[in-house]
Amino acid sequence: MIKKIFSFAAFALCLGIHGLLVSCSNSSTDYDMNVLLGYLNSGSSSPVVDDKSSIKPTNLGIYYEFETKQVTVSWADSPSSKLNHLKVFYTVGDGSEMSTVVAKGVQQYLIDDEIATGVSVKAKVVAYDASSEVGANSEATDEISVVTQLGATELRIPPAGTDASGNKIDAILSGNHFSEQKTLTTATGTIVRGNLEMDKFTLSCNDVPFADDEASVSFVNHNRLKVSFKIPDTIGDYTIKVSYDGANGTFDQSGTLSVKNYSAIHEGDLILSDTSTVPYSEGISYTDAQKDSAVSIIYAKNEYGVPLGVGLHNSKSGKKSGYYSWALEGSSIENIKFEDLICTPSTGTAALSSQTTFSGDTYGNNNWEDICCSNPKESVNAKIYYPAFYYAENYGDNFEITSAYKDGWYIPTISELAALYNKLSLVDTILNALGATELGSSSYWSSSQSDAKGFSAWNLNFNSGRASSVKKGNKFYVCVIRAFN
Repeated sequence: MIKKIFSFAAFALCLGIHGLLVSCSNSSTDYDMNVLLGYLNSGSSSPVVDDKSSIKPTNLGIYYEFETKQVTVSWADSPSSKLNHLKVFYTVGDGSEMSTVVAKGVQQYLIDDEIATGVSVKAKVVAYDASSEVGANSEATDEISVVTQLGATELRIPPAGTDASGNKIDAILSGNHFSEQKTLTTATGTIVRGNLEMDKFTLSCNDVPFADDEASVSFVNHNRLKVSFKIPDTIGDYTIKVSYDGANGTFDQSGTLSVKNYSAIHEGDLILSDTSTVPYSEGISYTDAQKDSAVSIIYAKNEYGVPLGVGLHNSKSGKKSGYYSWALEGSSIENIKFEDLICTPSTGTAALSSQTTFSGDTYGNNNWEDICCSNPKESVNAKIYYPAFYYAENYGDNFEITSAYKDGWYIPTISELAALYNKLSLVDTILNALGATELGSSSYWSSSQSDAKGFSAWNLNFNSGRASSVKKGNKFYVCVIRAFN
């Protein structure tokens, strides 16, 4: 059963298709729907009068059923359960606007027409109390275009190092209308739901197919698939191609995997703006020229064998110093659960150590992009709605990094933050030698969503090494890292 929640505008921007989304509801009601093609904005599109916003519907969405080619408009009740009257308005294609009144407690309405490919559907739901006229309260509305064909738009592959050759690397395939295929048993028999036939994928490297145990494709959500494949043993650029040939669509999408030898880069090395490095040695002192051009300190290699470096500045001091929230406290976005960003330490909220392992999203380079894709309406104004990420996104500008390393900085995952904590003594020693602010014993945000109830994110206390799953509206310091490939 699908339970994710994303803003409808998020996927519209991410896919580049006006009004099109694939998402899921996290309301208390389960919907046995095949694909969510639109997600209506639960915010107000007209002024709220008499402070009646508390009784408006939430989590409004338009669902498309592939087998019946019908659309269902669904919503969740308000927390106060005061939805005494609702009215659903909808328009199919160039037809006239239709409407119907639904009773209290009803949370979905089936548009009893077959919707052909390319036909637009407009819908809105208006809630009002017994004494109000229709339209007195805020309403949600949007337009979608029903498109049932599968499609792929980008294969995003992180870099890798020869140290990790033979291991699997995870790439993200972005696309349209992915729906995990499942076999369901109903009162009338067994039926297959979903448009994605997982055995119809072919993966290749430089046009040579991977062996069955070397590559795989798995479902993430309705516009993302995870593509895992073996990292080659030798240095070079490799063309990775994902091909699909199924009943609901055919596509080919390629990306480049860069494999390099990073054996010359070690923990403690100082990265300079001209891309050169200063090797670390105990008791090292740096020249004024090196201090002026220093950009980052290498503290670890990630799971793909690529060096990770921490920025020389953090929000404890200097420009834009202060505590930052992960998401705006008290806003609706504070409670959005980003499934793709979940990362879980094996020790839970206990103190982390070098033996702690992590499951889920351990590579944070794309986490802000994932948030923007899922929730672009607020992420456009990240300074207000996502302050910690705004700090990271503007790190290069704020600290006047003009070299090739100006961009690419991001908030680490809890896994990447734990690796930094494990090298805290080394990193702080170098920061002190550079005259920069030490990370010290403060608490820092990760970009990782926790799986805890309440839609929280992980932070890490650098004094105790304890990870905490806390509400995103809380405020902590921010440090940034970067992959140096």
